[in-house]
Amino acid sequence: MKIEYIKKHAALFLAIVMSGTVFAGCQKKEAEKELSVRHKEITETEDDRLTPPETLEDEDDDWEEDEDEEDDYVEPEKKYINVFTYTDDVNYMVQEYKKLHPDLEYEFMMTNIATDNGGYQQALDACLYYGDEDAPDIFVVGSDFAWDYINGEQSDYAASYDEMGIDMQNKPYDAKIAPYTYETGTRLSDGQVVALSYMDSSCFMIYRADIAMEVFGTDDPEEISDIFGGNSGSLDKFFEAAEKLKSKGYAAISGPDDLWYLVNGSTSSSWLVDGEFNISKERDSFFDISKTIADNDYSNMNNMWNSGWYDDMGGKGDRQVFAFFGPQWFLDYMLTEYSHDTYGNWRITDAPINSYEYQTWIMPSIYASEADPEKKDVIKDFLEWVTLDTSETGYQYLAATGSLDSSGSMMSVPSAVVMEKIDYESDFLGGQNPFEYYISSSQDTHAYPLSKNDDKYGSAFMQVAEQYAEGELDRDQSIEQFLEMASGI
Repeated sequence: MKIEYIKKHAALFLAIVMSGTVFAGCQKKEAEKELSVRHKEITETEDDRLTPPETLEDEDDDWEEDEDEEDDYVEPEKKYINVFTYTDDVNYMVQEYKKLHPDLEYEFMMTNIATDNGGYQQALDACLYYGDEDAPDIFVVGSDFAWDYINGEQSDYAASYDEMGIDMQNKPYDAKIAPYTYETGTRLSDGQVVALSYMDSSCFMIYRADIAMEVFGTDDPEEISDIFGGNSGSLDKFFEAAEKLKSKGYAAISGPDDLWYLVNGSTSSSWLVDGEFNISKERDSFFDISKTIADNDYSNMNNMWNSGWYDDMGGKGDRQVFAFFGPQWFLDYMLTEYSHDTYGNWRITDAPINSYEYQTWIMPSIYASEADPEKKDVIKDFLEWVTLDTSETGYQYLAATGSLDSSGSMMSVPSAVVMEKIDYESDFLGGQNPFEYYISSSQDTHAYPLSKNDDKYGSAFMQVAEQYAEGELDRDQSIEQFLEMASGI
């Protein structure tokens, strides 16, 4: 997965909109109507400007068109599969699929638009609505707006994998697909899976081996998991361990934000229930968690994405930090890059609470399900190759072995069958094979209820929880401020 998942690209959509190209194809039918009307007006009002045919003289009066010498060659009609994406991952998978199918008669027409300011969603919605030849057959959605297309306003445009002819009764289980990926991709109105993922974003704990040895007498991942309550669903043992770390002069984490995705991923209800804002008991507990961390000095009180957070990754903060939490893309594209002198001194193990952080799903549209049998079969084969194929030529195996990414990053994927095949010693992790914990974290993670604007509500909630932890607001004021912020989203 590329870094655009973390810091999304800017300005691309604005440039496309200003040039008038995003919606041009999707509004083609209306444009053609307008053009025909304008053409009629011109011919009716400007006939006097045209030179009458009888005034034109042929250069060769004896020349006559030989109708028998027509060119018999008819250029074959081009066949297209339209793909909408905001991530380069899809470009890589299409390129590889075409290499594996050199005789494929279909071209993949790629529309790449950044998600900044909702640009991707606006273009996607327009083309789904108009449904002409430019409408997407395949499109991807991210965690922060997936609800709209799986269960929300745009869900009627999604075709199910069953409708595409893919055996969803057996294949996900045969491939040991991470449960949360197809649970989240299930449309609640009919119980059909309309979205599957090609990546795994389940979270694990990434910790400093040297600090573990000093404070706990071991850096063994299984023992550290037990000390911190790995897979327990509770932070009780985590706080006990944090107290020991503090006594030795270490911070357990960089800031309370580092625990947010664990808490958020365990929520029992969504932000919106029957159209009303709702703070689940799990999310409400983050107020107490943040305050416990602040009052007991268990962190350096940094926020995610600020300079102090990055400094802590490289051991350059106010205190050395023991652990971070995140998925494979965080490990490979963030922590590895900013680790500096701590490179090679990290290990991974189970997180106390199972969760995932920012996921991408791939979906077929109703236009794919209604396509002619030949085209539909190609789309089906492509989707199956991306999401369910466990062979060594399948997308997931190629991605997991680092064969598709120019950086060589070995991606965590939804299929445990694929990841069980891979034996890999990571230099960053001191020779540890991370796939053991990629598998356990993905297989133990289940879906949590999404809602429209899920990510934005979460960001607002973290802000007020921080103010509560630092004593700037009491609990009631924090909730009131959150509701005010959320109502403006």
